Amino acid sequence: MAPSVSTAKSRARKSTGTVLDDSGSDDDYQAYNLRLQEASAARARLKKAKEERDKKRKALLSAYQGALSSIQDRVKKSVSKYHDLHSVMHTSRLLRLKKAVEARDQKLTAIAKKLADVQRIMSNHSVQLCALYEGRRKDLAAMLPQPKPKNQEDDGAADVAELAKSSGQEDAQGSAVAKKASSKPATAVVKKGIKDKWGAANALC
Repeated sequence: MAPSVSTAKSRARKSTGTVLDDSGSDDDYQAYNLRLQEASAARARLKKAKEERDKKRKALLSAYQGALSSIQDRVKKSVSKYHDLHSVMHTSRLLRLKKAVEARDQKLTAIAKKLADVQRIMSNHSVQLCALYEGRRKDLAAMLPQPKPKNQEDDGAADVAELAKSSGQEDAQGSAVAKKASSKPATAVVKKGIKDKWGAANALC
């Protein structure tokens, strides 16, 4: 079987080649191996750095979640405390307002009771005063002399004049008539004053 063209060429190169060609290929191979080793080391370093970064990320994430949960708990506690304090303050205000309203109602009830008592006492006093004034008015009316009619007074004066003329005692009879005439206006004035006073008392009743 005849060798292929490439095999023949390689054999020809080997037969006519020098040591320099072999040394050049070895250098290239070593350089290639070095590049492979460097790439492998770089990949290893990159993988390690990535693992370290992932670890740090996980640690930071856990720390962030812990801090966030603690902050949320603190906020919830603060909000609950605020609501509790606000409800307590509101309840205390309502209780104070309730006590103030109850005290005001008690005062108003006491004032209304006292006012009713005073009104009842005043009503009783007014009834008693009206009864007293009525009794006094009747007593004074009974004590005062009743005024005579005008016609009877004229008839009495005529009779007195006739008696004076007939008996001949004009001087004595004249003095008696003068005395009666002088006392009559005083009695009328007293009666008028008493009537005015008792008229005012009746108006009050």
